[in-house]
Amino acid sequence: MNKATIVFVFLFVFAPLNTAFSTESAETIFNQGIDYLYEGEWEKAGTSFKKAIELDPNFQKAHEYYQNVEFFFFERKDEIRTEYRERIKKDPQNAVLYVLLARILDRNSDERIELLEQAIDVDSTFTSAYTQLPWAYRPNYEKAQNILSKGLKIQPHSIELLTAQTALFASMGKPERAQDLYRKIITSYPDSIYTCMAYRELASSEENDEKRIELLEKTMTLMEKTDFAFSDVYSNLYILYKKTNPQKAVDLAEKVTRIRPPFYDRRAPLFAYQFLYDRWIKTDTTKAIDVAVQALNSNSRNFNIYSYLGFQLIQIEREIPLAIRLLNKAKKFSNPGQLWGRTHGSDYPYGQSEYSKTSEELDAYYESLLGRAKFVKKDYTEAIQHLSSAIGKMGDSALDAEGYFWLGRTYEKIEKWDDAMGAYANSLAEREDKNVRKFAERLGSQITGLKTSVPEKKVVTINELISEAQIKKSMPAPDFQAETLEGKKVSLSDYQGKVLILDFWATWCGPCLAELPYFQELVNLYKNDPSVAFLTISQDRSKDIVRKFIEKEGYTFPVIFDTGMGQLFEIEGIPVLIVIDQEGNIRYRHFGFDPNNVDFIQLMKKEIQIVLMK
Repeated sequence: MNKATIVFVFLFVFAPLNTAFSTESAETIFNQGIDYLYEGEWEKAGTSFKKAIELDPNFQKAHEYYQNVEFFFFERKDEIRTEYRERIKKDPQNAVLYVLLARILDRNSDERIELLEQAIDVDSTFTSAYTQLPWAYRPNYEKAQNILSKGLKIQPHSIELLTAQTALFASMGKPERAQDLYRKIITSYPDSIYTCMAYRELASSEENDEKRIELLEKTMTLMEKTDFAFSDVYSNLYILYKKTNPQKAVDLAEKVTRIRPPFYDRRAPLFAYQFLYDRWIKTDTTKAIDVAVQALNSNSRNFNIYSYLGFQLIQIEREIPLAIRLLNKAKKFSNPGQLWGRTHGSDYPYGQSEYSKTSEELDAYYESLLGRAKFVKKDYTEAIQHLSSAIGKMGDSALDAEGYFWLGRTYEKIEKWDDAMGAYANSLAEREDKNVRKFAERLGSQITGLKTSVPEKKVVTINELISEAQIKKSMPAPDFQAETLEGKKVSLSDYQGKVLILDFWATWCGPCLAELPYFQELVNLYKNDPSVAFLTISQDRSKDIVRKFIEKEGYTFPVIFDTGMGQLFEIEGIPVLIVIDQEGNIRYRHFGFDPNNVDFIQLMKKEIQIVLMK
């Protein structure tokens, strides 16, 4: 996967469920702050949000964005916590302030729970406190249920509390009760954004395509009425339409390209341009290129659109000047406001240091694409400069592997054979790839009959060269202690001297479900080999859901219910597969799964073989 498809933008996910009415001037200044975010003007954004709060002290959304900027981004933590403690002293009967202070305390702290309970004592009808307390108590679902039940007794028709109850039922492994409650919400609140969410959730569990289409169309109709949107509604509808009515799919994609900011989820235009491009590239290249031109001339500030299309044009080696313009526009909009995101396991935005890292990774990714563009244009010196500056800075081993491959191809063009072989070996050290290996073996046969020389003048095979490259750059895997669903305690030290393959997955993840049968086949292949071990780590919210799924599918691999391993291994999306060597070092890391693009079993066998060489 490339950065263009894995980096997504969430600017409005932090809006509270019940926001106090604000004056028009406060709203206007708040919107100015949002504009500053898009421009990367964080100081000005924070000033605007604070001014909006001064005009309307109960403007909860302005408070939250002010905290997002000052506390989470600039990390002025002590200062902002002190500010909100002082606000509570001055206005102890304002329930909103207790929730806002709780928001910037440690998620598992007793003080956070106390503040939320105080908010309820001050105002027993304040729904934001009720909806947050269950997650503060997590995983004590019984206590969480008691809190919600208390709120629902006071406000039995509160749609915010009913929606929170559906989420709690899902976490408790009671999907049928959650679905019943979604239907109640639809009946009782037909025009609410929460009904929009209810239709979407029901569609996700519906197996009949016609019924799914009906539910998703109802979701889309409500989204258009409420200025609220989920990109997956459009994309899932598109996929279903493709099977039943291809023209309807194209019409939907064209409709979505006309959506303009402000927009709740800015992935939707990306999906539309992506599907339109993919629709035409197979039958009419001219129309596909027209889609790229249309995107370039659009007023969207979604950098993913331009990055994706620039990448695709480079892939087909067409319209390279257009590709470079698209990439430069992507770079222009990759600013802090656009990159506002969430860390693993958190509902809050990046801190400044995290943003800086993400921004640098994206810049490096664009450098690598520009290097490929220069390769296509035969500007080999510039290609080497761009690619060399990008490798090792993109935060993704797959992207580094791709960068090394193109660096190797560039060196071949200028007849620097040893440099080319070194680049191919480094690419294969990041991940096994049939195409890269083909280039390496062809070049190796030209030089020394499938052998090459390292600086020590020692003649080695390509696999040995790959292994040496891996060992030089490998990092120790984080130590972990966990327990399988069967109750067996495991830790990294238990696998010392073995090759360990970890697979992070979830029952709600489509690519994960596609990968697991192949993973089971791999487990079966090595079941009698004591030098290779396997562990899978479920990212689901309920052990019961995982246990039932494993039993139903007949899988035999050991499963850990994630209680922190995702954070330890910095898992931000799934599936992720990690290969750890006999000394506890990470040698390979794979993101995503597409059975059409890779022979999973052969790839893993080759990687295990290389790691076992140590």
